[in-house]
Amino acid sequence: MNLVRVRGQLESKFSNVDELAEGVFRSIRRSKGKDVAAYIFDLNGKLPDTEARLSLYLDDVLGHAYFDEKASADLRWNNYLYFVLENNLENSQALVNAKIRIEADRAYARKYVICEADFDQTLEQLDSVASSPNIVANGDVIQVWANKLSNAGLQIVLDTDRTIADTVRIICSSAPKRSNRSTKVSGMDKSSLLVSSHLKNIDLSKFRTFPKKTEPIRLGRANLIFGANGVGKTSLLEGIEFLFCGANRRSSGDQYLKVNATLASGSEIATASSQVLTDFKTRQRLWYGGDDASRRNNLPNQFARFNFLNTDAAAELSILPDTDEGGVQSNTNSLAELLSGHEATLLWRRIESVCKSLMDSKRLTDAERAAQVAEKKAKELELETLELTPTQSGAAFAILTRDLKRLGWRTSIDKKEDVDRALADHLAELTSLLGVVRQLDWLDEPITMPLLEQNAKTLLQGLEKVRALNWDIEATERSRRISVSRWLELQAAEQEIREISAEAAEDLVKQTIELESVERGLGVMLKPISSLPESYSLENLAGFHELTISVAKEKIVLRLTQARISTTETARRLSEVSARQTMLADLLTQLRNLALATVEHTHSADVCPVCGSQFKAGELLSRIESLAASHSESQGLELQRQLSTLKNECENFNALEVQVDRLGAFLEALQIRSDKTLVVEAIRLASSYKAQHQDFTRLQSELKSRISSYEKNGLTLEKLIRLCSIERDENYLKEAFSLDLAAELVRIRELLQNSGEVLNALNSSIADTEDEMNEVLFQMGLNNISISDAIEIGSSRERAILAALEGCVLAKNSLEISDLTDIRDLHISLEAAILSVESVLSLLEVELLSGAKLLTLRSAISQLKASLSEKSTISLRLVNAIEALREVLENHSLDTATRDMIIATHSVADKIFGRIHSPMEYRIAPDPKEPLARRDNGGPISLAKVSTGQRAAYALSIFLAMNAQLKNGPKVLLLDDPISHIDDFNALSFLDYLRNLVIHSNRQVFFATADEKIAGLFAHKFGFLGDELHTLELSRA
Repeated sequence: MNLVRVRGQLESKFSNVDELAEGVFRSIRRSKGKDVAAYIFDLNGKLPDTEARLSLYLDDVLGHAYFDEKASADLRWNNYLYFVLENNLENSQALVNAKIRIEADRAYARKYVICEADFDQTLEQLDSVASSPNIVANGDVIQVWANKLSNAGLQIVLDTDRTIADTVRIICSSAPKRSNRSTKVSGMDKSSLLVSSHLKNIDLSKFRTFPKKTEPIRLGRANLIFGANGVGKTSLLEGIEFLFCGANRRSSGDQYLKVNATLASGSEIATASSQVLTDFKTRQRLWYGGDDASRRNNLPNQFARFNFLNTDAAAELSILPDTDEGGVQSNTNSLAELLSGHEATLLWRRIESVCKSLMDSKRLTDAERAAQVAEKKAKELELETLELTPTQSGAAFAILTRDLKRLGWRTSIDKKEDVDRALADHLAELTSLLGVVRQLDWLDEPITMPLLEQNAKTLLQGLEKVRALNWDIEATERSRRISVSRWLELQAAEQEIREISAEAAEDLVKQTIELESVERGLGVMLKPISSLPESYSLENLAGFHELTISVAKEKIVLRLTQARISTTETARRLSEVSARQTMLADLLTQLRNLALATVEHTHSADVCPVCGSQFKAGELLSRIESLAASHSESQGLELQRQLSTLKNECENFNALEVQVDRLGAFLEALQIRSDKTLVVEAIRLASSYKAQHQDFTRLQSELKSRISSYEKNGLTLEKLIRLCSIERDENYLKEAFSLDLAAELVRIRELLQNSGEVLNALNSSIADTEDEMNEVLFQMGLNNISISDAIEIGSSRERAILAALEGCVLAKNSLEISDLTDIRDLHISLEAAILSVESVLSLLEVELLSGAKLLTLRSAISQLKASLSEKSTISLRLVNAIEALREVLENHSLDTATRDMIIATHSVADKIFGRIHSPMEYRIAPDPKEPLARRDNGGPISLAKVSTGQRAAYALSIFLAMNAQLKNGPKVLLLDDPISHIDDFNALSFLDYLRNLVIHSNRQVFFATADEKIAGLFAHKFGFLGDELHTLELSRA
């Protein structure tokens, strides 16, 4: 490689060039006298083949300049080392592998391995930016849609605040009004002023709560906005957006907002939400070349396309699905959002939705119109039928007149109009009253009123006699049942008495009386016996025999108290002795240990360490051991023996006290004074009483056993009492306890005979009464059935005849009824008259309804004609609106606009993409569905098939290419977390390009990030700006 030529190229481009080593040149790039970056070119055509040699190479070539204290600190972050090779890298896989290894190294400088053929292009790109012709005016698809829809009178579709349903309703209800809006201009001075100079400071105090800045915020050419999420970074950027556009996505239209700013030129400017719409329409025309006919501020949409890359715009591409399904559509939608703006995407979706809703409304309108046409034909046919129908009510009225005459109707009816519902109801009421004659089926002859009266009298008398006789029969039957029950009871009692032995019965009564006497005695003895102690004897109370119970108790309590006092004192002395013995044992142990230690120290076990006495071998140690173990225990043992004796004495006296107390309670139960009774007498009395109680208990058991043997054989006292108490006072035997079974048997047999005679008399009485009853029923025609059925049937007939008579009496008020009138025939005639009245009323109603129906049908047909005319008008409006929207959807689609923008920007975007992203594996293609292509073979690639970092780099490249088109618009570039998904090396490349953009394109950059490393990297990359670099570190405090 011609080193002289290369050095000349470097010296013509940079201010100073040094040769660090043979074939290695270092150049410094400067801007306004400040160091921007250092570029080192190694033109020897060789690469370090190992990591160690690369490290030595970097130390030798770059180390001195890197650690030079005189150099700018930021320059360390902006070193770039280029290895220039003569051979093409594609011809050697080894060189490709070496390139990957070297470029991945992070020490000292960013490293590149390039071919000699690419050297001139690389040198040219070091301090340049991609440029683009001004083609903004052809890229605003919203303007195209707005103009098309306004010309068709569909401006309402552009109103995104109005619901789809409301939009469709208005299109259907009113004729389209084509817009002839003339272009109005206002705020020209402010529009030109805003793009004439950079921003010097900005006041957001009337815009948002965050960031918390009460004073104006100072700004520079490059502005780093750093802070955690939620501190107001995006709000600050949106405040700048509001200054230029007067609106943004997150600002409410109901809230008053204002942003003040000072330009670098010293001019002050402000934007408020109260400004007229034409101010922002003017800015849109001047800055972006667009002039849409909508009545909305679309300037934020244009600003977002060319000046403001927010986090969401880049993220749209970075979160695409990793599968092919849905990937193409996701590409297209996201690119449309990026290239045409969020508002364009929303408006496009709204146009699609409105068109679909209009087509649905058209189908519904056509269906309703078809239904109304069918309904109109049906009503016209019904009208024609009604107009030809003759009247028939006259003939029906003539039949009714004849029916009423045959009934003897008392009220005259001369014309059919006099027939009303009251007449029908009255006839129905009479028919109901006389309808009871249908129940008189036992009468064969014609039913007249005299016949009804005669039958009513006969039934009434007969039923009274039958009811009286039936009552007599029931009363006699009740007496008979009682007598039968008494006879059976007496018969059973006779049988039981004959089976009982007189001797057994007498013995059972005797045993029972004796048992009750014994149990009464035991009950009296219960309290004294329960008071006695469980054990007592004369030996236990020796020494107290001749004392009364009261005196003995006092002496025992006194001796018990003395024993307890002695016990307490002895226990105390024993405790003191034990404590002294423990202390003495400790002292002796210490003395023994001391003596043993002394003996061990003097190395003599035969001489006393205290007095120097001489001992035989082993005798001294034996005495020392016995000294430690021979303390006296005699005093302690004696005290323990005394304490044990005293405790036993306390226990004995406690037991004696309990025995004396129980003996006292025993005497009290017998009402004997304890202060007058000696102990020995009380013990003897208790023993005697206890023996007597045992005798009573034994006798009780024997008596219960005897009685139980009788009960097992079925003989109980209760049974004897029951048998002997029949027809006697229930307390008879309980009081006397005298049983004479023979006499009782005679009495029962007499009662049994009397009961049989009474029963025979009752049976005879019942038979006589039944004979009389049958004769009465025969006369009533109710024979051969039971008495209850006869009474029920007779009562039913009585009610029916009385009801018929009552109906006849009431019917006489309206009808002519004689004594010869057959009520059955009269009832049939009434039913016929009702049918005639209903027929007349029905025909009159039909004729009346026919007249009203004619009017209703004519009105309905007229309304249907008007509705059909309206439906036709609505259908025509819908057709015109749908055609206009289809023309936009088919010929001016968002996809088409996206494709045109990609075609217009892809060449510039590809240049930027190649400079901010590595490896250079792909290039940007002009196809929105597959916007990337391989550089080696040109194969198309969709965004779903590349990495997250490559998608984000693509979004940045497209945005920067769009910004490069902007010539007359704002000179600001707002980037909200633009490289949060790009790896470290690509972040460096992007910031390098952004630095060139600031230097060469007069752009004012606002860069927001929450990443501390990226913020630090940005500060080092733009440190050369000095005071023109402003860092805004935000917090919630």
